[in-house]
Amino acid sequence: MPLAKVGKSIVVTFNFRLGVLGFFGHPALEREGHATTNYGLMDQVAALEWVQKNISAFGGDPNNVTIAGQSTGAQSVLALMTSPKAANLFQAAISMSGCTAMRHSYQKAVALKKADDFVKAAGLVNPTAQDLRNLSTEEILKAQTFPSLFTTDGEYLTEQIGDAIRAGHVHDVIFVNGTARNEGSFLVAMTELDAKRQMTADDYIKDVQNIAKDFPNITAEDILREYSLEKFSSPAEAYATIITDALFAVTEEEMNCTLAEKIPVYSYEFADETAPNYLPENFSHGAAHTYDIPYIFHDFPGGKALPTKLNSRQTKLSQEMMMLWTHVKNLSNQKKWTPYNATQKNYLIFSAKSCKMSTEEYNKIHKLDFWQR
Repeated sequence: MPLAKVGKSIVVTFNFRLGVLGFFGHPALEREGHATTNYGLMDQVAALEWVQKNISAFGGDPNNVTIAGQSTGAQSVLALMTSPKAANLFQAAISMSGCTAMRHSYQKAVALKKADDFVKAAGLVNPTAQDLRNLSTEEILKAQTFPSLFTTDGEYLTEQIGDAIRAGHVHDVIFVNGTARNEGSFLVAMTELDAKRQMTADDYIKDVQNIAKDFPNITAEDILREYSLEKFSSPAEAYATIITDALFAVTEEEMNCTLAEKIPVYSYEFADETAPNYLPENFSHGAAHTYDIPYIFHDFPGGKALPTKLNSRQTKLSQEMMMLWTHVKNLSNQKKWTPYNATQKNYLIFSAKSCKMSTEEYNKIHKLDFWQR
C-alpha cells in the first residue's frame, strides 16, 4: 500500500456495521440492559482497543495512533473525538469532509421513531428482541430507510456531536480538518444521476428555498441574487457551489474557530481541480467530494469502478499529502503547515500546481461573509 510505504507507517483499516445493522435503537433491545443504537460506533471503538493492545506486535506505537476518515468516515472521526468510550485510544485525528456531522447527529427520540418506521415496514407488531434478531438480512435491507447515524445514546455519545464540539468537549488530540473546494459537485451530480435528468431552474429555486431555512438572517432571494444563475454554466453548478459554501465551508470554519481554542487544529482545502472523477459530467466537477481519496488511497475506483490514475503532478501532490497524513503528531516540528488561527483564517491549500498556506482565501472563495452575516 503506497500510504504505508511513503509514510513508513502501519495502516490499519477495518469494517463496521452500517445501516440498520449499525445504527438502530429499540426499547426491546434496551430492556436487555446493554448499550444499543450506535453499533457501528461500538465496532470502531473495539477496533481502536484492538490497536492499543496489539499494534506493538506489528512494530507500531500505541502512543502514536492517528484515526482518519472521509465523508461518513470523517463523521465517525468526529464521533470518536467526542465519545467517552474512545478516550485515550488515539492521539491524532483527520477529518476529510466530515464537518457536516455538526448538523447530522440525532437525539435518541429520533432514532426510536425511525425504529418504529422500520418495524412497521418489516411487518412486525410490538416485537421482542428475538423477533428483531430473527429477521433475515434480506428482510432488513428491504425494510430499512436512512438510519439514525450517531445517536445520543447516553453511553457512547452523551451529547450531539455539534453540541460537544461547540462546547469544547473533545479529546485532547491533534486535529486535521479539511474540505474539498467543490464539495457540492459530487452530491449534485449523484442527484442528477439518480433522477436521470438534469436540474432545472425551477429545481434550483426550490432547493435554494430549502437551504435558506437553515440561515435565519438570509432569505432565499438573498441567495438567488448572490448566486445568480447568470454566473454559472447550469443550475446544477450553481446549486453545487451553494452546497459547498453553505453546508461545508461555513461549518468547517465554525469547527476550526471553536476547536482551535481547545486543541491544535491544522486546516486545509483540497483544491486540485484536475482530480480524476468517476461520474458523468454535466458540468465541471473540479475538486469534488471524495475526489481527494485517490490521493491517499491510490486507484480508489469510486462507485462506478472507473480508473483514477494520477499523473506525475498529481502523484507528487499525493506523496506530500500522504507524508503529512502519516506524521500528524510531528506537524508542530515543521514550518510549512501552521496551526489554524481564527484571526488569520489560515488554510493549507492542496493543488497539483503548489501546496501553500493561504490566509483569508478560503473565506473569499466561499463567501463566508455572506453566509455568516
